[in-house]
Amino acid sequence: MKISKRLENEYYFQKISSLGDFYSLNICFNVDDFKSELMSCSPDWQPYNSNKSWSHRYAISLFSIDGSSDGRMALNSIREWNIENNTNYSELDFNIQTKYWKNLTSLSDKFSRISDSICRSHLLRLDEGGIFPPHRDSYGRDESTFRLISFFECGPDTLHLTVDNRLVQFIPNRCYFLNTRKIHSVVSFAPNSYIMVLNIRLSNESVGFVLKNLSEP
Repeated sequence: MKISKRLENEYYFQKISSLGDFYSLNICFNVDDFKSELMSCSPDWQPYNSNKSWSHRYAISLFSIDGSSDGRMALNSIREWNIENNTNYSELDFNIQTKYWKNLTSLSDKFSRISDSICRSHLLRLDEGGIFPPHRDSYGRDESTFRLISFFECGPDTLHLTVDNRLVQFIPNRCYFLNTRKIHSVVSFAPNSYIMVLNIRLSNESVGFVLKNLSEP
């Protein structure tokens, strides 16, 4: 990545992360519509990071490299895939909508203005005991995306989210910005906890979308 582009991306990331490591947007979802659409999709849930030992984690692809929903690449570590297959994919390469994103209109309609900026994204389903141990998804090197996240059919009493080693509160069916440079973790204490994970290309348009949709304090 050229230095000028790297600096531009860093400027955009600092612009939205300066507002906080985890904060809500004025974007809410109708959970009844979501559940109805999800049921009609008959989702083929795939193990998330199938080469890992962690269990009770499943997902469907919302954006993939070719629009397919098999999850073979999109639901595994891109870094590990590149090493094993001598490839050089990035999050930005996974920018084609799958059938799930097209059918889950209660979700996708909210992001129609920036749909061209969304890249590798998925809907997670954590069952009881499903866990993402403390980790960082990025380290500030050649940053090109940021993360939006939403929770369905779960709340702080049944799913714990920590950011920077602090337990944070969230409201179900609402969209949040999450700074994935900070250490974060998730653990579910109940079945069928759904998490929408959107990775979005840093740009003036996408950052502007976040800033225009900040929720009131």
